[in-house]
Amino acid sequence: MKINEIFEKLGELSGVLLKEYKNLSQTEIDKLCEEIDKLIQGLDKGTINTKGGGSKPPVLITAAEAAKYLGVSRQTIYNHVANGSLKSRGIKGDHRFRYDDLDQFQLFLTRPRALCITNTICYDKRTDDIAVFRKDMIYKIMRENKTYVYLFNEKWEGAIRMSIKQFRKNFSAEGEIEFDVRKYNI
Repeated sequence: MKINEIFEKLGELSGVLLKEYKNLSQTEIDKLCEEIDKLIQGLDKGTINTKGGGSKPPVLITAAEAAKYLGVSRQTIYNHVANGSLKSRGIKGDHRFRYDDLDQFQLFLTRPRALCITNTICYDKRTDDIAVFRKDMIYKIMRENKTYVYLFNEKWEGAIRMSIKQFRKNFSAEGEIEFDVRKYNI
């Protein structure tokens, strides 16, 4: 809405207000004057405050608050921001996070894991490249079916498909082994 249009609307409104002014109590008059004053101050600054003009900006929380919300250490948060698996919305190292992003990340953290017990390679059709699985690295199991397991590592942009036979030969799934949390920084 242009400023001229707003002043025209205010002019029309002032005629109505003068007629209704007699019926208003003093508190209603004071409240109305405050609202008009806020509107005019917004016009002077070049901004107009109107109700329902859009959605509120998302609430951003710090890394410490995010770590508390997720129940993980701050270092885990920083590591996942560094490798790109958690999106930070802060500016120049000031990490800020939205609750929606943290909820998605928590789902990612709770996926079952598998520990690679031997160095192995697997051809990936999606990227037309070979994926290298390194011994003592942990990979997340994104999904599995009768013939394939889809593994994910934070360094990749997507899941790598591997046959069940190759998976059983080269990996030890969660539950079969004890994970050393400090060693693998889970």
